[in-house]
Amino acid sequence: MCGIAGYTGKKLAAQVIIAALKKLEHRGYDSCGVCFVNEKKLQVIKTIGKIHTLEQKIHSLNNKSTTAIGHTRWATHGKVSIENTHPHTDCTNRIAVVHNGIIENFREVKRLLTNHKFCSETDTEVIPHLIESYIEQGKNNKDAFFMAIQQLKGSFAIAAVFSDEDKIYFSQKHSSLIIYRSNNETYLVSDPLGLPDQATTIIQVNDGEWGIISSDEICLFDSNGKEKKPEVFTLNREISNLPDHFFLKEILQQPQVILSSIRNTIFFLDIENRIFNGVEKILLTGCGTSYHAALIGKYYFEKIARIDSHVEYASELAHHPELFQRNTMVIALSQSGETRDTVAAVKKMANKKILAITNVEGSLLSRLTPYKILMGAGPEISVAATKSFIAQLICLYILSFRIAAEKNLLSFSEIDRIIVNIVRTSHLLEKFLQRRESLKNLAESLVDFNNFFILGRGVSYPVALEAALKFKEVAYVHAEGLCAAEMKHGPLALISENTPVFFIAPEDNTFDKNLNNIEEIKSRGGRVIAITSEGINSIEKIAKDIVFVPFAEDLSPIFSIVPFQLLSYFLAVRKNLPVDRPRNLAKTVTVE
Repeated sequence: MCGIAGYTGKKLAAQVIIAALKKLEHRGYDSCGVCFVNEKKLQVIKTIGKIHTLEQKIHSLNNKSTTAIGHTRWATHGKVSIENTHPHTDCTNRIAVVHNGIIENFREVKRLLTNHKFCSETDTEVIPHLIESYIEQGKNNKDAFFMAIQQLKGSFAIAAVFSDEDKIYFSQKHSSLIIYRSNNETYLVSDPLGLPDQATTIIQVNDGEWGIISSDEICLFDSNGKEKKPEVFTLNREISNLPDHFFLKEILQQPQVILSSIRNTIFFLDIENRIFNGVEKILLTGCGTSYHAALIGKYYFEKIARIDSHVEYASELAHHPELFQRNTMVIALSQSGETRDTVAAVKKMANKKILAITNVEGSLLSRLTPYKILMGAGPEISVAATKSFIAQLICLYILSFRIAAEKNLLSFSEIDRIIVNIVRTSHLLEKFLQRRESLKNLAESLVDFNNFFILGRGVSYPVALEAALKFKEVAYVHAEGLCAAEMKHGPLALISENTPVFFIAPEDNTFDKNLNNIEEIKSRGGRVIAITSEGINSIEKIAKDIVFVPFAEDLSPIFSIVPFQLLSYFLAVRKNLPVDRPRNLAKTVTVE
């Protein structure tokens, strides 16, 4: 849940590292720090809180170093404190390390380092001391680093500097590190968004690889210490014309994301046209928003493709690989492709038929699985997911129709008509978003409430879960997503005039039952807010507030979730909350 930035070259490292860390803020952090290699000495600067505070500290020092490593930390081992903030150093302050992930055997390693003084509660601090122990045995920097990383167990991305070299050492296992080399300078980051704007090619560090970068050289080694040639990839990214908040920008991008997801899914199916041969069951897994998309995917697969489907949290599936049965395909969903629980679940089912649906090419999940669909949603910077959710729905929707066609439940010409209808959905969503300001007044009327219920039936139930998550993440209010039928089995006791209740009530076979549930809430004094299809007039008599959205049959989740994305945004802005970077949360959850 952290960001790593390293630089060695001819520029002032302070400026480069701060710029990179700011680009990595979306990953979430509670503290940050930098270590400079400066005239054969290490200079470490740390701070609690935001990067601009760190920037001010560095600026006051007038540092001239051209080699440095930096880090944004989200606490996993040890409280938020200066002592626990990265970088961490050895006893003699000659080695400094930053690290993402978890060192699972850090306690065992720490017990072996009996003569070393530890100053923090973190698992990371054992790394520089372990390297130091091998240097004390007469090893050079390179051998000491290699021998140290061989002792470590867990998932990690590591960057280290030594006081006597203008170089950065790195290692990666089940995590993410990326290298970019330009004229007389080299960058090392944990996310491509941390690279300078001019970066067009990258080197992706693979599992088990380690190496050394300097201003004019990249040395890469495999897990056995054998040197290998770095493989260069083209970097594709698009971040421009940003509004005040990434969160709103990404909501507004969703019509285009629908089109990109259509294109990428069809392209995948054209290449892997036999992927569903012999598949009798679908097992979907993910975390957070991706889990909610998986629940909707189950609805699509069972209704449209008539194939048995099961959804499980990735965190649970990792401990129950027996859920995978013969002739089962696993579909793993993750925006970043680095979500630790999802990656762990996939690893438990190695050599199985697994399809990853992710947004990041070269991510760990995409490299672990034999099949992958890249959603093509573009970088999602805001911590709270928006466009990746809709992209996942489109991918799953099209896959369900492909299976249906292979089972002769649909003709391929019928699928063509369905694709045209999805494209139409994109245009309808764009028109709806043009009216987004109308939701501001509704948000204004809700700003003093701190508890919400969001109810839905059928395919709208997972939408209710996702809507509640958006309210929690972005607007800092308690919201509970429920199956509407379950309201009377307990939660009804909480209804009062201080409890707004949203009903997701599209014009489908659950609509009449939703009307009955609305009457129940209204009779108990609850305030009802309905999200329903355009042209439905009967609901106006019983709902205080109504948000009309385009009718889209099975794609109703797309139109149902967008009002909640916008409402959570308007509420957060009204409350002056950090929309893009909510407290305690991170974009990429890299710990289990």
